[in-house]
Amino acid sequence: MTFGACNVRTLLDREENACPERKTAIVARELSRYNIDVAALSETHLPDEGELVEYGGGYTFLWKGLASSEPRRSGVGFAVKNYLAAQLQEYPVHISDRITTLRLYMGRENYLNVIRVYTPTLDKSDEIKDNFYEELTRCIDRIRPREQILLLGDFSPRVGRDYDAWPKVLGRHGVGKMNSSGRLLLSFCAQLDLAITNTMFRLPANYKATWMHPRSKHWHLIDYAIVRQKDISQVLVTRVMRGTHCWTDHRLVVIKLSLRLPRPCRSERSKQIRLNLERLQDTNTRAKYAETLSTDLQPLDLKSGEINTVWESLSSHLLDTAKSTLGLRVRKHEDWFDDNDGVLTDAIDKHRKLLKQHSRTSEWKC
Repeated sequence: MTFGACNVRTLLDREENACPERKTAIVARELSRYNIDVAALSETHLPDEGELVEYGGGYTFLWKGLASSEPRRSGVGFAVKNYLAAQLQEYPVHISDRITTLRLYMGRENYLNVIRVYTPTLDKSDEIKDNFYEELTRCIDRIRPREQILLLGDFSPRVGRDYDAWPKVLGRHGVGKMNSSGRLLLSFCAQLDLAITNTMFRLPANYKATWMHPRSKHWHLIDYAIVRQKDISQVLVTRVMRGTHCWTDHRLVVIKLSLRLPRPCRSERSKQIRLNLERLQDTNTRAKYAETLSTDLQPLDLKSGEINTVWESLSSHLLDTAKSTLGLRVRKHEDWFDDNDGVLTDAIDKHRKLLKQHSRTSEWKC
């Protein structure tokens, strides 16, 4: 399975944003480019709790934010492929506007708990940071030890590369220097036997750093993918996708796990048939339906026989007559974004190429 994590900066459509309208549709198409099964999103700015389906993009957005009456800060959520969203046995549990969890059934009584967090920024007080980590610790403590954890977070801390000091938490391929908040995150991981997978793989620094400081122009690793130390072997790779363009200053982090969702059991229930009942508004169609139905029901003996047999025969004739006369209703999906998909995709691709060109010509600092 492939997971993604990104600080999208906002999913709201605002006039002051440089991003085109329908940020969710743009994010969905970027996730689809990399075949992301489940993406954990932060700083969505969406209020309350909600769900939104992007049919064209192929993802369902599930989120938790502050109340509508409060300022639009923080907000966390998930973008799940539509076919996976339809199979979810449990919906996300939204603990706060900074912590949300999604429990995925992996078969054979095995579960993967995906936790999305948005850590308080460096300018917040120590009390706010401590309360956040206490709440996150309680969240993880409630998960059974045999269940797997994938903690995806926009952590402001920088954990550095001191493998010797944190041998079970860090890998040998970290980047940058540790700051004070980084020590807090490392201590948290050591306490709960967690490991930061971003530091486990030998990759160029530009495939690890996730955010560029606006003043110093230095790149930093602040978006992490964290698992239990005993499950490190399940992580195939954790890396940054530099080609993603979602109108955010954070890069998409992709995590591939050697896990597969079990195949869904096929329901024995027949697919729901949607008749085009609007055609009954037409007088001629209504008369034709009544005439055809009367003719089809004449041979039936509805006054004798076993009740279930009579009902099956009657319902079958009613349905067959309706299908032949009225036809089936065709789902009409009208979406201006999907209708203009070609034009918008070309514009986004052009913007992406310019961004890549700028990345190549600008100096890399990490």
